[in-house]
Amino acid sequence: MIRGVRVLVVRMGGTGSSVWGKGGNFPFPTGEVNRRQWWQRNGTDVSASVVRPETVECVRCLVSEMRERDGDEMLDDGDLLTHIGVVTPVGALTDVGVYALAPTTEPRFWANSRCIGGRRMIDQMAQVEEILSDLNAPVEWGVGGLSITASPVPESAVRNALVYALIANKYHHMLEISLKYSALVFRVRLQRAREPRPVGSPPCAGNR
Repeated sequence: MIRGVRVLVVRMGGTGSSVWGKGGNFPFPTGEVNRRQWWQRNGTDVSASVVRPETVECVRCLVSEMRERDGDEMLDDGDLLTHIGVVTPVGALTDVGVYALAPTTEPRFWANSRCIGGRRMIDQMAQVEEILSDLNAPVEWGVGGLSITASPVPESAVRNALVYALIANKYHHMLEISLKYSALVFRVRLQRAREPRPVGSPPCAGNR
């Protein structure tokens, strides 16, 4: 799971159960992710000034808990990004900040062999959010009046698996993350990003 093409498999389970990686290793609790423990890292040499205003607005939409604090008071951009651990107090992006918020022209996420495109990483991450929501739909089998309804893969377990994958790789922002999923199984594959594509080629060239 941690290096190269090794695969992490998350299987269907109860919403209160722990989810284990293939071979019984790496427990992933289904509880809330501790941002302070998992996301905050030392600053890089990349200034937070590279983050575009529209990207910050996307963050505000995705992180609804940051929309207001102390009544109707809005967090300013710097406080918002520092609070969620993507910017240090001195204005440098953390590793996860570089990965998620710095401008990019290369797709980093793939889902069921199709690339998830977008001019910004945050756009790609928003599409991953939609995939996670789809995974939460109940699954039914059967004919006529005979049917079985199965619980979906717990959404929180899927989220934690993705976050853990990033953390375990120390946010190397030249990684690609490939998702393969169905109603019963969710796989995360990590690999180094491809060589930069030729100038003028489409961002999702070479779908696999």
